[in-house]
Amino acid sequence: MDTKDKQATRIILKKVSGPIPEDSHLKSQFGGRPYFEKGEQWPMTTNNKPLDFVFQIFNDGKIHLPENAKLIQFYYSFENDDLGFDEDGRWLVKVYERLCADNAVILESPTEDVWVRYCEVEYKEVVSKWDPDGNSMNDMHSQLGGFPQWIDSNCEPDDKDFQLLFQLDSEYDAGLSWFDAGIVYIFYNPKSGQMKFSMQYC
Repeated sequence: MDTKDKQATRIILKKVSGPIPEDSHLKSQFGGRPYFEKGEQWPMTTNNKPLDFVFQIFNDGKIHLPENAKLIQFYYSFENDDLGFDEDGRWLVKVYERLCADNAVILESPTEDVWVRYCEVEYKEVVSKWDPDGNSMNDMHSQLGGFPQWIDSNCEPDDKDFQLLFQLDSEYDAGLSWFDAGIVYIFYNPKSGQMKFSMQYC
């Protein structure tokens, strides 16, 4: 395995006062309104319940996302308190390889529950170090690309074609908490488009 340091993009949340902007679907954001195009429907779990929109990131070419990923979105079902993984289709990562803003539409969430507060995002370039043993608890953060920061031991997929797409820390400004101090990890295989989900927490 290549253990040389990598560049990554740290995601920094910026709280916004006042109402959610009408054009939030065209912004990188937590909460708010997700981007959709004509003909799309709100994502649902496998038992036909609405997923909750967590965040979306538009790729401006200056952040550490795969070149073919023009927009990524993350949805999760917070309906149950057990924070299950994917047994009931409780999470979804959407990757748009092409965007057609002329076809953009606003779809309101089918549920009135608001699990993630609206925040805009800023970015910071960081050096990501390989840490298989979870020794970086003092500087955990949400990031794009790089190496995962494990709370516990290394849980990377065995298939080396998978790379870290993003890790999502508990972001309290957005009201987002994975148990007490957890992190969600999403790995992406650019060859197959397959995603893998992992979560660790204290």
